[in-house]
Amino acid sequence: MSRAQLDVARLLACGLDQSGIADELGISPDAVQGRLRSMLSCVGVGSRRALVHRLLTLGLLSGLALPDVPAGLWDELTERVCMGLSFDVPYPVLHQTIARELGVPAVEVAAVLARVREATGLSDCALVAVAFKHRRSPGAGKDMAMSPGPSPGSQGSATLAQHEAMAMTLLATGLTLHAAADRLDVLPATVERYLRACRARTGVTSTSVRALLSALYEQDLLPPPPYMTMDLPQGPDAKRVANWLGLDVPDPELAATIATRTGLPKARVERVLRELLVAAGSRGYAGLSELVAHRSLLPPDEANDHPLVGPDGDTVVGRDVQAVRIPLNALPGLLRAAGAERGPVLLETESLSAVLLLPPGALKSWTVEGSSPIQAGHVYDLPPADANDGGALRWAVPPRGRLWDAQHLRRLIQAQHTANGRPGR
Repeated sequence: MSRAQLDVARLLACGLDQSGIADELGISPDAVQGRLRSMLSCVGVGSRRALVHRLLTLGLLSGLALPDVPAGLWDELTERVCMGLSFDVPYPVLHQTIARELGVPAVEVAAVLARVREATGLSDCALVAVAFKHRRSPGAGKDMAMSPGPSPGSQGSATLAQHEAMAMTLLATGLTLHAAADRLDVLPATVERYLRACRARTGVTSTSVRALLSALYEQDLLPPPPYMTMDLPQGPDAKRVANWLGLDVPDPELAATIATRTGLPKARVERVLRELLVAAGSRGYAGLSELVAHRSLLPPDEANDHPLVGPDGDTVVGRDVQAVRIPLNALPGLLRAAGAERGPVLLETESLSAVLLLPPGALKSWTVEGSSPIQAGHVYDLPPADANDGGALRWAVPPRGRLWDAQHLRRLIQAQHTANGRPGR
């Protein structure tokens, strides 16, 4: 994506319309429209609101000069409604879509938007950017003014709203939805709404609390428990099973899915899961997410843990990693499908590509439409794990210790390519 295109996107996110952007950059409105149309096609969205959110998520719009929202205006519902403006749906159904996702009446969504637009004078694109900034401001809460936070993508930069975090923490202790609602003094339907919001943010599609908690921990959206209270059963099979506890599948399907991924007999997986459930006490499957949160404390797993950088300070494809390239516009859908099973992803801004890192030796052959393997011997100078701004190479998903599983990645790319019905290269 060119600097000229990002200049247009940056002004769009700051609230300028097409004419204002043209005046600011000294180009014609038709040129502005052409750059916007090109970016919409590049990242695979259909609205300018969704475009701003996608570019913010990818870390391509840093340092925006966004106005402060008046104190007292910005509450939890306003924030979530404004974030909902990023839904990539036609404008006539936008209010209804936001209302359905948040579990509130559409008339309330319309009233919130009318109030915040009138008070700030900001465009919908700018409100998306403000909501994105607010979500990443540490300590930002109800009725608090905006304050700048860490840059998007940095570790711990995004957190849940306090009420959502409290609900998820209670569910992690094994409480049922109704018991958690009683503890929070809210209706069960309200906790259900919190769960829907968390699933929307993480991309988790199943109703499993275990999978949702695992995704929240892995994406640094929820602080992990301060220490691991359960002991891992002994043996390599326990470690192999524990590495797949974040699978985005219903709990009854977990054993069969782990057996497929690991090659272990299903009966053996079921036995290990029973042992883990005993170790988790009375917390049930939700308690197993604690192992995902504290994966770094588990014994090393030779099948998954690999240093990304060689002794010479470089990362050489074939020696240190293997790598697969996909188009940038295919990355969001792939990450949603992967859920908590995602591995590190590099963003190549000049080629508009994403590079997925796998363990060395993982690719015996690779002929998957919509992707291409990177030739052995290619050298990367990897940016720091917490770097997400500047340069032609940055992290879209920082390394967290687990690399992509080749078989699983193959299935994800093939499924997405088939669903899109078009070549991805």
